[in-house]
Amino acid sequence: METTGPADAEERAAERVLAEGLVVDLADPPTREELALPDGVSSTVLQTEDETPAEVTVRFSDGGELVVPAYAVVVDSLGPEAPPTSLALARVDLSPAELADVLASAVAELGADEAAVAAYLDAVPRAGSREGDLIRAIPTRYDGREELVLDVVTTQAEGRIRVNYLVAWGEETAPVPGSEG
Repeated sequence: METTGPADAEERAAERVLAEGLVVDLADPPTREELALPDGVSSTVLQTEDETPAEVTVRFSDGGELVVPAYAVVVDSLGPEAPPTSLALARVDLSPAELADVLASAVAELGADEAAVAAYLDAVPRAGSREGDLIRAIPTRYDGREELVLDVVTTQAEGRIRVNYLVAWGEETAPVPGSEG
């Protein structure tokens, strides 16, 4: 049975936004409509219908660029009518080798903290010998009006690795978790 209610409209909007790859240019921050953020809510999750990764590109005002095959995109604002101020891009089910490549690229291209990356990669092999998860927030060179923090998670119970790219912009933006001094 086909539905045409608000939830169906939100799914169609998310599909439209993700269909050809989402591009977010922080030199001209996106609107609620451009990110399929419905009126009356302060956040939404965008995924493709078949839950395959969608290519998301974030262009920073200094010319830097982040390109992520995101399993999910979380769009947040500071209120139900406010413009969007942050994204969380989830990259999931990485192998240890893929994680090493992702983090090496983040160091080279995004100015990720090299010492934090090395410490995390050093801890991953040891993490399997203990209970619990290994979680680290890795800062990048983007830490002013535009912020980017990599939230890297190795889940011991499932043996899964994910990287959440936390992007925030604008004057009123609260600090991205993990970016505080």
